[in-house]
Amino acid sequence: KIEQGKHLEKKRLSRELHDGILGKLSGIRLNLFVLNKKKDSATIEKCLPYIKDLQEVEKEIRAMSHNLSEDVFSDQVNFNKVIHNLFQETGSFSNVHFSIHMDELIDWTRVSTINKIEIYRILQEGLNNIGKHAKANNVIVRMVQDENQIIIELIDDGRGMKTESKFKGIGLKNMKERANTIKGTLHIESQKNKGTSLQLLLPKKYIFESENS
Repeated sequence: KIEQGKHLEKKRLSRELHDGILGKLSGIRLNLFVLNKKKDSATIEKCLPYIKDLQEVEKEIRAMSHNLSEDVFSDQVNFNKVIHNLFQETGSFSNVHFSIHMDELIDWTRVSTINKIEIYRILQEGLNNIGKHAKANNVIVRMVQDENQIIIELIDDGRGMKTESKFKGIGLKNMKERANTIKGTLHIESQKNKGTSLQLLLPKKYIFESENS
């Protein structure tokens, strides 16, 4: 009964997020788009940042809604598909073209839900950084494996960043901390006007549950 109650409460919260808050935010964004059609350059300048911020909030609430309505990280759900959907949804909000390469033989059922969430959040923050700072047109996503590890790469053709500032931002620090939590290693290579490459290395001896027991 307790579990059933929790499940019903999750469904209720999911519905409230999707139908209530998300609906209101969409309405506000539409109104801002109407204002944005004015020829007044000052009005346009004021509206654009708000529209972008609202889109980010909408995406986050939509993700929360999905996470509450079903356990998207459970063994019953194809994790490759979850990741693919993340990039597809991001692409629908931007002009960035995503080229996605995933090794279908990676056995995500052997990776714990907690670890999958950390991987998802790292990629989510990587996408957030690309959207906010990179000004990229193309992003390559690779999820492959070799004998000892899972290798996840996020490569953009954006404006890049200074090497010394790689882990100064809060978002990048959080990504590194998440990687450390799951005994992974995060590498970032970047050159001005030559894009940024993010590589997450996950040793199988730690990331696969059966090999860690």
